[in-house]
Amino acid sequence: MPIKSAYRLSTNYRAVPQNTPEDITDICIYRNMFYQFSASIVLEDSLV
Repeated sequence: MPIKSAYRLSTNYRAVPQNTPEDITDICIYRNMFYQFSASIVLEDSLV
């Protein structure tokens, strides 16, 4: 549906099955870089 107000909210949820490592989402692969959340660092950039 079209957004008709000045604000937009987005919520993301992740399912974590039993016995899944705590750090499974620590490293994120973006279009142009790898980012490690626990250390707040870019591991690799300019992937494209």
